[in-house]
Amino acid sequence: MKILDATLRDGGYYTNWDFDKMTVDRYLQSMNHLPIDYLEIGYRNKLKNAYHGKYFYMPIYELEDIRKKTNKKISIILMEDDVKIEDLPELLTPIQGLADMIRIAFGPKHIKFAIDLAREVKKYGFEVGFNVMYMSEWLQDLSFFDDLVGVDKVADVFYMVDSFGGVFPEDVRKIVEVIRSKTNCPLGFHGHDNLHMALANALTALDSGVEYIDATVLGMGRGAGNLIMELFLTVMNNKRQLPVDFYELERVVSTFTPLWKEHLWGSNLPYMVAGVNSFSQGKVMDWETNPFYNYKSILQALNTAGSNEDYKEFSVKTDWKSADKVLLVGNGPSVINNINGLKTFLEKHPEMVIIHTNTQFVPLFNEFPHTQYFSLVGREGRRLERALEGKRFSGTCIITPQPGKTGTYIPESLKSLTEKIDALTYDEGFLDQQSVLALQIAEKLGAKEVYLTGYDGAAKNKITLSDFNLLSQTENLLLEAKKRFSVFESLTETNYDLPNNANLFYQLRK
Repeated sequence: MKILDATLRDGGYYTNWDFDKMTVDRYLQSMNHLPIDYLEIGYRNKLKNAYHGKYFYMPIYELEDIRKKTNKKISIILMEDDVKIEDLPELLTPIQGLADMIRIAFGPKHIKFAIDLAREVKKYGFEVGFNVMYMSEWLQDLSFFDDLVGVDKVADVFYMVDSFGGVFPEDVRKIVEVIRSKTNCPLGFHGHDNLHMALANALTALDSGVEYIDATVLGMGRGAGNLIMELFLTVMNNKRQLPVDFYELERVVSTFTPLWKEHLWGSNLPYMVAGVNSFSQGKVMDWETNPFYNYKSILQALNTAGSNEDYKEFSVKTDWKSADKVLLVGNGPSVINNINGLKTFLEKHPEMVIIHTNTQFVPLFNEFPHTQYFSLVGREGRRLERALEGKRFSGTCIITPQPGKTGTYIPESLKSLTEKIDALTYDEGFLDQQSVLALQIAEKLGAKEVYLTGYDGAAKNKITLSDFNLLSQTENLLLEAKKRFSVFESLTETNYDLPNNANLFYQLRK
């Protein structure tokens, strides 16, 4: 059995491949005393436009420093969709003698290209590993296995990669049996832990004759994370008498615990649903780290991915009646705290149009005679359905031109009152916000004066990092919106950088 630790490489998905020097040094020191054979420390890539940390590129000075500090073999990954054969001299020549193994990650449909790539990599004197992704889908199309002939000549290990974390032990046994009928190449297993099956699958792989196992400290890795190294070593110590220095194991776990507390990787309900449906880890991870998506919206996205076929049934709204003044209703507590003042304000402005960015306070405004629009993004339609509960509804629901990343739920009872807006003209970085649709509605109405309530923000010294990201994006959106209207101010208390007309508003309440 060979064990490969991929913490720095796979864990980089959470840190953008940046790790501080003290963390890396402590990691290397502990790994030197643990029964690990390979350390996979990063990628080799050509420079990209977006920022990535040094372990995404593995600069030579960093690799030289690591080489001096570890007695383990060093592995580097190449992603086949990012690398061409003509790139190999630039990427591999400088690391000859510093790295021991090059693993090539690719989808099963690209195995012929991977074989050609591996043949060239071999010329540089490296061990070659094949990391073949999407294992949970392999049994659906067995034709992939026919291309395994010839793998023995170019690969030192053939890794089965459970990219989606959806594999079960019986799948592992079947797949190993099929692969063994095609090639004698040593086999490896790289498991993700969406369904908490990574350990069971790794043990099954070993019982089936697999010789290489990947794991990471605290399971740190893309999406739901990987087989937990400390768990695997503890089991191997008990079941196979593998010598483990538990002092060093605890030391390396403690080293990475602050990162876990910061990023909180690991499985949860969205990752579990994604795992059983072989859905992209990367996509769920993007949603998970986006402050505009909560668990419910992610689950909706997983359940409606590729659906919303009826979206095309809705016509684009063209009969926008002009309104000089609009009130945007957000979801902050200032709405309910000032509801009587808002009623007085609206009574003095019967021509004002109310635009709801969400449906939380619909019952408070439902009896008003004012024209009202409701932004339906993601799950807001379901919330609106619950808020109304059979009550009369005379507003108009507006939906985005396309369903969006997480889909759009449109209540059956409100479909006749739902229309599409033709376009969203804000930067793509804002498009996940419900407020974007509400602001676009205001523009369609030709509004000159936009008043807000429920855009409370939060005191800057009382927020989490996630809150800060959400507030920053909303702040930037509001700054953009201020340029588009002659008046753009909050009627109620706010921590955003907005003109606040609360004094005038309070006078109305006397």
